[in-house]
This record gives sequence, C-alpha cells and structure tokens, in this order.
Amino acid sequence: ESAETDDHHCFIVRYRAGEDVGLDMHEDDADVTLNVCLGKEFGAATLSFCGLAADLDHRKLKHTYQHKKGRAVVHLGRHRHGADNIASGERVNFILWSTSTKYRSSEAYKLHRMRSASAETPDPICLSYTHDRDYTTHLPKPSRADAIARGVMLDMVEKRREIYQRPVHDLARPIEEINSVPSVCLFLENLPPQRQHALFTDLMHVAQDILSQFEVSTDKARSLFFFVAVQPAGAVPQVRGLCGAMSSPALVVLDIDREHCHRFTGDDINAESMKQFVELFLQGKLTPEPLSESGRDKPEQREQPQQAELACDEQPASGASQLAGNVPLTDSAAAADYTDGVQRREDLGDACEGDSPDVKRSRCSL
Repeated sequence: ESAETDDHHCFIVRYRAGEDVGLDMHEDDADVTLNVCLGKEFGAATLSFCGLAADLDHRKLKHTYQHKKGRAVVHLGRHRHGADNIASGERVNFILWSTSTKYRSSEAYKLHRMRSASAETPDPICLSYTHDRDYTTHLPKPSRADAIARGVMLDMVEKRREIYQRPVHDLARPIEEINSVPSVCLFLENLPPQRQHALFTDLMHVAQDILSQFEVSTDKARSLFFFVAVQPAGAVPQVRGLCGAMSSPALVVLDIDREHCHRFTGDDINAESMKQFVELFLQGKLTPEPLSESGRDKPEQREQPQQAELACDEQPASGASQLAGNVPLTDSAAAADYTDGVQRREDLGDACEGDSPDVKRSRCSL
C-alpha cells in the first residue's frame, strides 16, 4: 500500500495547553502518513498507536511515541492512533498524507479498512468518542469542552445517534452492524413503485412494533436491525447472493456472524406475515440455512475467507468517519419519498451518509 503513491496532501497541526490539547483516536484518510515534529517546547503530547483497522486488536494499545523536534514518524493510515493531551507549551507538526490509486482500487484496500465484527475488549486509551458507539460503556461521557479540545466531531456523534434511532436502514449502504447483528432484509428491487411503497410502509410499521419491545440505548447496538432494498445497488446484490434470495419481493433474516440465514417461504409478504416471520425468528422457531457461496468473495481475495463480511459504506465528512448509508426512513411519508426517489438517485445522495465505496475512512482535519 505504500508503493506507487501518486497523490499527496500536507498541512500543519498545532496543540497548545488550554486550547487544542489533543486529538481523538482515528485512522487517517491516507495510505501512508509522515508526521514531522517542528517544535516548539512542550510537555507530554505523545502519540498513542493502537491496532490496525481490520484487526481484532485494533483498540489495543501497541506503542506510545514521544515526539522530538526534528524527528519524524511514518505509519500506515489505517493504523488507529491519537494525539495524547499536551501538558504545557506548544507542539507544531508537519503532516504529509500519501495515497496510491492502484492500492485504493484493490480488494486489499477494502479489507484493510473493514472493521472486525468481533473486536477484543478495548484499552481505554484506544477508544474514540467520535467513532466508537460503545465509548460510554467503557468511559464516562466527556464534557463538551473536553470533547472539543480533543477534536471530537460532536456533529458526527449526534448524527450517529440519530442514525441508530431509525427503524429501517438502506441495504444498499448498510451500517457495519449488519456483519455482527441479525438483520431483517426486505428485497423490493424491480417492483412497481406503488408496490414498493406499500411493502416498505408495512416493514416500517413492523420494525417500529418489534423494536419497541427492546430496551433502547444510544450507546449499544440493538439485537436486531431492519434493512430494505429498493434497487440492485451497493451491497444489495451481495446480500441477495449470501441469502440465496432469488425473487422480488423476498424476505430474509441474515446472520453473518453465525454464517446462516432464514428465508421467508410463505405465499404472500405483507405486514402480518412479516411480523409473524420476525417473531418466529426471535422465538428461535425458524430453521437456519447456510449462507450461499455465490455471495462470498473468492477465497484468494480474502485474508479471512471463513467468514463473509459486507463492506459498509462510510463518508468522510469534516474530519470524521460517520456511520454509513441510511436515508431517514421514519414513517410512511419517508417511505414514499424514498421509493419515489429510486429514479432520482442524485436526490438520495444528499440524504445518505455513505457515498464512498470504501470502509472506515476517517478524514481527520487536524
């Protein structure tokens, strides 16, 4: 990934006691990062490195680097790291981000930026309030002043919370929990718009009803998610392949973590049959079927071919990755707006958070 870099971006960062004291844990929107300490005099202000983005231990502390004036450190952009708080004085650094078009168009790039679905228990220093939904499970919520001083993207945090409140998500740009949490998927591609709208509205009501039975938490992922597909784009074809869903409409419960799915085999998909199907799943009364090989990547393309994972889109915005790809599907009116917009994809682009094809890109505006 460091070979044949063909694009470069440089900037200066400054940390000063009492102002911008540090930077929240993140990965860079770079394949390789050069970080040169220019000075001045300062105390503390170390750089903590945790694991690589796709590794199980990506939130485990690996190394603490001590800046010295005139000395540089080079690291992979996908290496999770953060600037520890400065205690006194002022530190100024020159940063150079380099990227490779060839590497970014490869399968390896997608795999390297994909979060592990079963990460190890994190070290507190490796947690990110901007990027980790479970931050407050391990550490107290920072004050607004402390968060701003460490470069936390508070707008991204609020946006993430809002996304996870939605009953139904866009399967074309799924949130990352689809890789670890059972997910109800309704496929509506190529149906007439009126039929899409009707079934979408039914799913919305079913999702709201089912999810109301669970304990609500903004810091912990739900135990069940709902997704809808209205066009064969993004992750939709791969999910169809994994589930072996051939018809439209089609209804399945996908469980990538357990490597199986549950297919609806009834005669008609409607609000009543959807709800009954989901309730039977929650009661453990459905027979699981193995995931289809047609939806998996070829083994030679994967570092861990034993488990299928979906590449979940995430859009870098104003310095932080945000959870991807969901239009605000909150009621039947939203469902109508969404299905009507299938023919106007550019309108959906404004409503969706996930516009980039890669995973977990964090453009950090330092």
